[in-house]
Amino acid sequence: MIVTFTPHGAGWRVAFRYNPQLVELLKSTVPGHSRTWDAARKAWTVDETWAPALVDALKAYGHTVSGYSTGSSYTPPPRQTSKGEWAAAVFVRVGPERVPAVYRALSRCLHPDAGGDTQIQQELNSAHDAAKKGQQR
Repeated sequence: MIVTFTPHGAGWRVAFRYNPQLVELLKSTVPGHSRTWDAARKAWTVDETWAPALVDALKAYGHTVSGYSTGSSYTPPPRQTSKGEWAAAVFVRVGPERVPAVYRALSRCLHPDAGGDTQIQQELNSAHDAAKKGQQR
């Protein structure tokens, strides 16, 4: 099936003939906070940071991707260089509504009292504090 990507604001409009498996692939690849359905246009809008993952998933399942170009409006995120950025990336990826639950779940595993590592827990705490400050703005 052909899936058409069109630049749209800070993301991509993704259109294809209705196929329930394709809709499920899109939903399982792009989190809810990074996609919207436009019923009038019969197309999805996907944040630019998720477009490459969606393109890869579509191609992996044998679909043809049309119109997607990394030169259009997509700028890859900067490469992570510091140790603590993994936690910030996790919080960005799960979305603001899931940050508290993900923080609690990871803390149960990573906290030194649970056999985890002090440095890793401190990185998680710092990223959580930054995520909370970002949500308050």
